[in-house]
Amino acid sequence: MIVIDASATIALLLNEDNKFVDLDALSGLADETLAAPSHWTAEVGNALVNNVRRRRLERIEIPWFIQRLERLGIEVAPAPSLAETALIADQAVELGLTFYDAAYVHMALTRQASLFTLDGKMRDVAAGVSIPILPR
Repeated sequence: MIVIDASATIALLLNEDNKFVDLDALSGLADETLAAPSHWTAEVGNALVNNVRRRRLERIEIPWFIQRLERLGIEVAPAPSLAETALIADQAVELGLTFYDAAYVHMALTRQASLFTLDGKMRDVAAGVSIPILPR
């Protein structure tokens, strides 16, 4: 299983191959289950809106990008319980992450999954707690 964050998702959608050092590692994504925390959909939606505003894509392309995402079959976890929210918030403070980024790390830890992110801080934290990181 691979937990994918919004930064990696948007880079994949926009075919930003230059952000992936090891393209061979990406070929295995089709064989893996991809998962994301519940806020991932809002982050991806916001990134699409920002890319329209930056004129990197057209507004009419958004449904096409959403269809591409649906084909990836990303398993979106339900919202965390209040008890789990407290745990993630505590981990965020301890690890120096935002709550949103800590939710990705928490999900990778609890599911014993790899973490697919382009976020430097999240990559550093994940490496520090022995979470396998993609792209390599």
